[in-house]
Amino acid sequence: MNLKSVKASIHRNKNIGLYITLFSFTFVYIFFFMSPFVMPGSSKVNATPLFSDITCQDGNTIRLIRSEYSESQSKMQYEFDIKSDLLRPYDFKIKFRTRTGSVQEANVNKVIEEADIYIIDIDNVIKKWTEIQIEIIGMNNDNMSTVAYLYSDRNSITLKDTIDDKSANEYKIDKANLNIDEYTNAINNLNADNDTKWYEIGLLRNLNEQLENRKRHETSGEQSITDNSIKSNINSISNYYSNIVKNENEIKEYEQKIAKASELIKELSQWHHVTKRLLNFTPAVFFYF
Repeated sequence: MNLKSVKASIHRNKNIGLYITLFSFTFVYIFFFMSPFVMPGSSKVNATPLFSDITCQDGNTIRLIRSEYSESQSKMQYEFDIKSDLLRPYDFKIKFRTRTGSVQEANVNKVIEEADIYIIDIDNVIKKWTEIQIEIIGMNNDNMSTVAYLYSDRNSITLKDTIDDKSANEYKIDKANLNIDEYTNAINNLNADNDTKWYEIGLLRNLNEQLENRKRHETSGEQSITDNSIKSNINSISNYYSNIVKNENEIKEYEQKIAKASELIKELSQWHHVTKRLLNFTPAVFFYF
């Protein structure tokens, strides 16, 4: 190979490298900067965990209660717990990312919209979706604007054979039962915490008895140190008692919430059965001749 051929080969390699660099830069720019899908710093979304509280720009708190997907129905359903003002409701915008990286929007149907519960349906879901972004729009500083984003992927969403349509009362009953489960778990955790604190109190009491007995064989200087240890243990016991009382008050509060939720379930169930009977009622037809 002569010198001219070598130079030509080097020139071709430089051009190929330049083309690769330009193509990579263009792809990255289009993908990350021109895509309408909001990404939190990477090409993979961080799925919003269930029951995690998200503080919105308008000061309200949103909690994702449920996310379900039925491929056979091409349908998704999301449930949120939003402490909101019904005079200023929320809107939702949906965007899907596909396996190829393209982004598609979808229509939202509000199934139920109340002060503490929002349920939305997403119909005609594309089968090749990989990630979903839910943009929540609400009143912020007297203007409608984005107040929060929620994300899901195929690993974080619950797969269902079918997503059944329910009445508003049925959704409220489901939510009340879910709340009862949450309150019951909280009570169990508080009782377990109290059991631990009672155990620690028993240990400290026994330790103080041992320290009192040991003082009989100590010098005055040693007794002074032991007295400080005993006082410190007494303070710890007092703190444990205070926390136990606090936990017991919280348990009573949760028990009241369970009672209220149970009353609500009973009331909603009665209304549901009455409504169902009315819908199934066929009036008799009389013919007079």
